[in-house]
Parts: sequence; structure tokens; C-alpha cells
Amino acid sequence: MTARRPVWQSPMVIVTVVAAVIMVAIIGVLVLTSGQTNGTPSGSLGLVRPPESNLATFADGETLGAADAPVVLEVFSDYQCPVCGVFGRDYLPRLVNEFVEPGNLRIVERSIAILDPAGGGESLDAAAGAACAARQDAHWEYHDYLMWNQVGENRGAFSRERLFGMAERVGLERDAFASCLDDGAVRSEIEDRTAAALGDGINSTPTFLVNGERFVGLLAYDDLAAAIETHLAEASAGS
Repeated sequence: MTARRPVWQSPMVIVTVVAAVIMVAIIGVLVLTSGQTNGTPSGSLGLVRPPESNLATFADGETLGAADAPVVLEVFSDYQCPVCGVFGRDYLPRLVNEFVEPGNLRIVERSIAILDPAGGGESLDAAAGAACAARQDAHWEYHDYLMWNQVGENRGAFSRERLFGMAERVGLERDAFASCLDDGAVRSEIEDRTAAALGDGINSTPTFLVNGERFVGLLAYDDLAAAIETHLAEASAGS
């Protein structure tokens, strides 16, 4: 008579245990690497790390590109505006590669705050944060964090805690950033820019000026590129 094998030695139990060990290992790897994956929230603030970009290579404060570029694209945007987020995440890197890098386009950001309740809110705070990052030569890195971390209007995406978390991730000096964020002059500049834009009929975002020609709303990328090409041809013909 053959002795009975202990239950823990049965093939089914062994397979189950091995599978469980493998699953625990996989989960552990995912936890360890989740904060290193683009587009994945990480840390207690749930901040998404933007993909790598070359925007900073062409940065000049809150602008991108050569000062003598023949075409200037002014972008009036609100950091809480979801369509502005699409422009910042999807269009901007393409424009930089196709037009800024060859020296044909200069992009000027005009961040405004039109989605805040009376008295100010997260649009103003986010724009101030980006302006303060520019003082430490990190405007576009901070810009990307803002664009990749939208979660709706005045719902905490750009709370002060998260703005400081973004500042830390792009390597800003905390005390200087804090002082700047509370600087009335910085905030007044954004408020004045917003008032001037509204006075000029710019009451929705994004709004674009291509060498002064106005386009309201997000065009198809090819249409925006065509407008830039048209003004580039005009500039070349007039030179």
C-alpha cells in the first residue's frame, strides 16, 4: 500500500503556491516602477510625470524659439482649459520640431485666468506658478506638469500643495518659489493680462494669433500648420 502524500506536496497546491509567488513579484515590480512611467500618477499627490520633451532646449523665459523668427504664434490659454491641455500635450511638441527648431517660428505663451470664480482660483495660481518657474529658468518643464495634471476646473488639480509638488519635481528652489507665488506683482501681471485680453475680445481659450491673425479655438493641427506656412511664405516674399 502506497503512503499518502502530504497535502502540501500535491501538484495542485505546489502550482498554486508558485503562481501566487509570481503574482506577488509582478505586483511588487509594478509598484516600484509605477512612479517611473510617463502618464502614470505617482506619489501621494498623484502627479503625472510628463513625457520627455525638448521644449526647454528652445526656451527663452515664457517663449520658445529665436527672437528673430519670421512668424510669431501667440497662445492665449488658461491652464485649467482642457482644450488648451490638448494643445500643450499634443500640438506644441510637433510645432517645436517642425517650425521652432528650424528657426521659422517663435511661440509666445500668454497665460490668462478666465476660468476662475470671482476673487481668483486655480487658473490664477497655476499661471503664477508657471511665471515663478520661469524666474528659475524652468517655465516649460513646469508648463508640462500643469498640462499633464489637469482634472477639471477648480477641483484641486492646482492646489497649492500640488503646485509645490510640481515645483519640487522640476527642481525649483522652494523658498524662492513660495515667495514668488505670493508676490502680488506676479499675480497682478496675470490679472492685467487677462483683463487686456478680455478687452480685446479674447474671451475663450485657446485663442491664437499668427503674426496677428486671430484663430479662436483649437484648429486641426494641419490647419494651424498651414496658417503658419502661409505667414512664413509672406515673410519670405517680403524680405
